[in-house]
Parts: sequence; C-alpha cells; structure tokens
Amino acid sequence: MVATTRSSIVRDLFEQYFERVYRFIRRSADEATADEIVQDVFLKLLQHPNLESKTLTVSYLFKIADNLLKRRFQRARRANEIHQDLAGTSAKWAMNALNHPDEDAPGVTAALGSLKDGERDAVRMIVCEELSYEAAALSLGVRVTTVNNWKHRGLERLRERAADGTTLPQSDRRRTPGREAAELGGDRDRDAAA
Repeated sequence: MVATTRSSIVRDLFEQYFERVYRFIRRSADEATADEIVQDVFLKLLQHPNLESKTLTVSYLFKIADNLLKRRFQRARRANEIHQDLAGTSAKWAMNALNHPDEDAPGVTAALGSLKDGERDAVRMIVCEELSYEAAALSLGVRVTTVNNWKHRGLERLRERAADGTTLPQSDRRRTPGREAAELGGDRDRDAAA
C-alpha cells in the first residue's frame, strides 16, 4: 500500500511538473542530459524516505535538478582535469601509442600493470569509465574512501612512471590482500556459488 501511495505521489508530480523541470534543465544542458536528469529527479523523489509527509513544490524539484546538474558537471570537470594531467605527464607514452598502435602502447600497459589491482581498478573505473566513486566502491566491494585512496595512489604512480620513463616488470606487481585471497581460492569459491 505504501509503495502504491509513493508511486502515485511521484506519478502525479511527474504529470504536473515534468515539462517545467525539463525546461529548467534544458537551460543548462543538452537534450540527452536533460532527459537523464529529469528521470533522476523523479527517481530521487521515489527514493525519498519521508516523501508522504513532505509538501512538495516545483521549486523543490528544481533544487534536486540543480544539485544533479552540479554533480554531473563537477564529475565531468574532475575527469577532464585528470585526463589533462595524465596527458601532460605521459606525452612520451601517447607518442609511442600513436607511432606504434599495433604495440598497444607498451609503456602505458606496463605502467598500468605495475599498479596494485585495487589501484588499477579504481583508475579504470573513475578516470576511464567515469563512474561515480559510489558506483566504483559498490562494484569493488569496498568503501568510497578506499576507492578514492586507490585512485589517488594509482595516479601518483602513473605520474611517477611517466616522469622518469620507467615501468616495473609484471613480476614486481603488488597485489591487494583481498585480491590475493580471492585469486588463490577464487575458482573454488565461484564453483561453489554456481
């Protein structure tokens, strides 16, 4: 009964305010982004713990949309800064990748391979795939602060490798304790779960 009430409240708000919220978002974002954010606004409402007791106005919906837009732009700006920083410090690797595309940029591959598993996964998810820290933490089964630390250390190691032009051989790669245990008995655990 509560779910029906919640969904009917959100449905009524959607029917009443969708166009206004969409136009509000479109002033700052393209169509695809506006579509995503307007959906997220009403999804956030559906997830709100005190939805039934709140008196909601269009200004409240605008504030949710504004916060979602700000987060999206901050995440994009942060990813762009990281990409630019890495691009500036790894120009040798980029040139090697352009000049020898069939070699798959061995310097970059070796440098990424020299990272701990958690660091490599965090860099890949946060920087390359542009996932949120929360999504990466959920995927890796760790806390958000752990993902942030892994990403920071991974980027620092990549910068160091780019600055001095060295890479570590695959055998020197360090492993995170959780990954080692999973790899030692991983197949057995996966088979038991299946």
